[in-house]
Parts: sequence; C-alpha cells; structure tokens
Amino acid sequence: MGIELAVLYWLDLGNSASSGQFVLGQPKNSANRKKKDRLPTVAELYPEILKRGKKEDSQPSCSAAEALARQEPFINQNLAYQALGMLTQLVRHGSVSYHGGFWQPIERAGCPHAYTRGCGLSLT
Repeated sequence: MGIELAVLYWLDLGNSASSGQFVLGQPKNSANRKKKDRLPTVAELYPEILKRGKKEDSQPSCSAAEALARQEPFINQNLAYQALGMLTQLVRHGSVSYHGGFWQPIERAGCPHAYTRGCGLSLT
C-alpha cells in the first residue's frame, strides 16, 4: 500500500505577507473514504490552491531571511501555535470542535474555520 493511500490526516498551513490559514482534513482515500464525517482537505475547500501557474504575488517562500524582510511579524509562528493547539485538542480529548482557522493580524482577527460539517471529529 502506498503512503498516499494510508494518510489519515492532512494539516495544511499557508500564509501571505500579512495573513494565513490552517486546515486539518482527511484525504479522500481508502483509509478515509467510508468515514461518515470525513473532514474535507484544504484542496477540497479551496480548489484554487491546486492550480499550478504563475505565482500570484511576489512574496517570498517560507525562507526565514526573506520572510523577515517582507512579512508581518509572527505570521508563521502564530499559525503554528494555532494548529498545534487544535492538534493538542484532538490528541488530548479525542475530538476537535473546529478543523482550521484564519489569522489576519492587521485586522487583529483570528477565527475558527467556518466549515463546520464534521466538527466533533473523534479519534475513535
């Protein structure tokens, strides 16, 4: 069995210069296909991220040196902390009440991912 067929979860973190998001999903594969409350992946929620083409912006990759020069402070760290908190909830309590979120520090806004079907995901 190939690794892509056995993947249970896909955690995607993405960011721009001043905002970001994290989404926990369960790929539609043989391991997850029959799950009633399977969490959609970031690619299912936002298919535009799969489009390969010219980069829409000239922002740097996740390179630390480039990010320091062009990115608002603590975008990557904040997304990592938020995603870690969500994973901790899943591991410690066996379920999550949300499966992602958005962070926009310019607006001082952070919110759980709006997609709620499947929330209450259980490890059992």
